[in-house]
Amino acid sequence: MRPGGPSEIPQAMPRSRVRLLILALVASLALTLVYVPAGQLAVRESYGGGVSSVGPGLTFRIPLVQRLYRYDTLPVGIDSPVTIKSKDNASFSLPVTISAWVSPGDLVTFHRSRAGREPRLYIEERVREALGEATSGMNADEILTPDVGRRLGPTVSADLITHGIADDGLKVSPPAPRVVLNAVLDYLKRRFPASARRLAERAVAADPREALYQTAMGMVLEAEGQAPAAEKAYLDALYLDPTAFEPMSRLYLMYQTTKDPEKIARLERLLEASLQKKKDSAVHHDWLGQVYLRLGRLDQAEQAFQTAIGLAPRDPEYRVSLGSLRVRQGKLDEARKVYEEALSLRPDQPLALFNLGATYAMQGQIDKAIEQFQKAERAGTPNHALYNSLAQAYEQKGQLDRAAEYLKRSLALKPEQPDRKAALKRIESQLKKRG
Repeated sequence: MRPGGPSEIPQAMPRSRVRLLILALVASLALTLVYVPAGQLAVRESYGGGVSSVGPGLTFRIPLVQRLYRYDTLPVGIDSPVTIKSKDNASFSLPVTISAWVSPGDLVTFHRSRAGREPRLYIEERVREALGEATSGMNADEILTPDVGRRLGPTVSADLITHGIADDGLKVSPPAPRVVLNAVLDYLKRRFPASARRLAERAVAADPREALYQTAMGMVLEAEGQAPAAEKAYLDALYLDPTAFEPMSRLYLMYQTTKDPEKIARLERLLEASLQKKKDSAVHHDWLGQVYLRLGRLDQAEQAFQTAIGLAPRDPEYRVSLGSLRVRQGKLDEARKVYEEALSLRPDQPLALFNLGATYAMQGQIDKAIEQFQKAERAGTPNHALYNSLAQAYEQKGQLDRAAEYLKRSLALKPEQPDRKAALKRIESQLKKRG
């Protein structure tokens, strides 16, 4: 066309280019428009740091400028014992039930608090931490009470909401009776008798027909020096559960140290009643064998000890009991063999070592006796009877300085031993004469 003539008519855009443009617009829209399904919430975060919460439905996000984080609103449930530590340093498991989820009103707070951690794991972690922090301000006797859930719930919920987490309310199940018993024992060992008594009294009041609660009360009374009341509590516990180990073990120790034949007879009846309910309890057979041994009924003791060994062949204690029977029968070589069998199962079993040494001492083999006594000393806790035996063995060897040393150790553990005090005085007098 000549210059100055009519203008040119633009040509139509090629179809391929139109399709590319449409595809680009669709792709851009797909990257910008995001769908948040029902049951989820989202946080839109700009790379500059700004955040905003987004509910279910369609929402916009600017690619390369904003990111979208989606969170499931399904609750995270905990229905299991959680290990906690109380203000007075008692540790135990507390059975709890709680459901927690992302709080819609505090979604941004939750997003910032989780700091990149997987949401469901973070919720469970935070619930456990909130419970731990709440119980750390309470003593064990306060935690192990029926209304503890009502007291802990608001504190736990308040902690969770500060992290953007909602919950349905904390529920605390009654702790297992053994947890309460162990807490009472822990208090007694750490010399917190008032706390032990409070906890035991609350437990008995909550469920007076629970044998372990009665046992806990008995242990408190025993620690307070109220032996008759403690004995009654243990008997009440065995009435509720004749097979319970703890009350029977306490009564066994109380009755075996008495010289009252009526109590020994009662112990025999209690053990026989327990074994009628639970014939496969090795320890009850062993205890009954000890009663028979004390009463001189050696054939019955033999049967009881052999039954215990048969029920628990890997437990060395029952072989030690059988060895004591062999000593009573005057069969020292057989006794040594049984003690050695026990030591083959547990080489550092203190009583087996001590009793083995005693058999050597009875036969005048003092060096071998001392060897076993020293092994027992290294293997177990300090024991006045062991120290007395070492003192006697060293005196027989003429090593009076060592004999005096062990007598002093024995009297430090148990001062009320008139015969040992007299022996120490005599030995010290001999040492002075030697110069």
